[in-house]
Amino acid sequence: MTNTSNLPVEALEREYPLTLLRYELVDGSGGAGRHRGGMGLRRIYRAEAECRVRVDIARLLSPPWGLFGGGDGGRAAIYTTGAIDHGRVTMHPGDTLEIITAGAGGYRSGAGH
Repeated sequence: MTNTSNLPVEALEREYPLTLLRYELVDGSGGAGRHRGGMGLRRIYRAEAECRVRVDIARLLSPPWGLFGGGDGGRAAIYTTGAIDHGRVTMHPGDTLEIITAGAGGYRSGAGH
């Protein structure tokens, strides 16, 4: 989901047996600072048929750091009702997969301009 092209929802749903239920920015995921870090993304997919999805995502264990006193960004996360094994998710019809990307770290301490 990050550092890749932004595949339109219509193309994704036509090509794969997935329905996108939510696609939004994650409030509060950008690190605090004079220049707040960018927010992460949340996407929730529902499987319409049996399928396997591979998820490669960074920042699951450690958040993106802030610079010069800025706060850390929010960590990434993966949640699924399917079975996950080393980034490979096996999904059955009705299973969901939630992917949250990390927010960016903030820059400089303080909230003013």
